[in-house]
Amino acid sequence: MVNYYLTLNLMINPRLELEVNKTGSFSFEIYPSHPKYNAIKKLTSIIEVYQRGTLIFRGRVLNDNTRFDNRKSVHVEGELAYLNDSIQRPYEYSGSVVGYLDMLIN
Repeated sequence: MVNYYLTLNLMINPRLELEVNKTGSFSFEIYPSHPKYNAIKKLTSIIEVYQRGTLIFRGRVLNDNTRFDNRKSVHVEGELAYLNDSIQRPYEYSGSVVGYLDMLIN
């Protein structure tokens, strides 16, 4: 996993969407002159958004499309979406909800 710290003033049209109990999303565009332009890769790059030093969003790059002017449009899905990638076989579980979620994440 690789974290990238993108400077907001080098990004175009940043848009962060946060909702309770939803994965959330972050989208932005960058030009080839951005130092991390070529480092952003689908499903492997982790993007974090901070507000006044506090982490408010973290997720992975879902799509990165290059436009005709070489501007890259990037769409990031929130961490909760990682759970969509898991497959759980049918089984019985007895215990707490916290214990169940810990088991799934591990």
